[in-house]
Amino acid sequence: KEARDAQMATLKAAAEIPELVKEMPDGPEKDKAANVYRTEMGKLFLQFCEVEESFLNNDLEAVKSIVDKLKKMKKEGHKEFMKDEDE
Repeated sequence: KEARDAQMATLKAAAEIPELVKEMPDGPEKDKAANVYRTEMGKLFLQFCEVEESFLNNDLEAVKSIVDKLKKMKKEGHKEFMKDEDE
């Protein structure tokens, strides 16, 4: 259930544009950043699908491995697309 919830939240977030991208001047760089964001969100969605599949197959080692990848993806994505809380 949690993997499916994460899938749905990812789809919802993929339809949004991060504030850092919204604040960019219109042009090719902004378009590129928005595309990178959507692409990364698509990859994230697929990872959550793999978590669900692995869990249903009772492959807990695979779940752990994918979750470790997800943590890294989150850290990298937030660094690129979210403002520091100190700003």
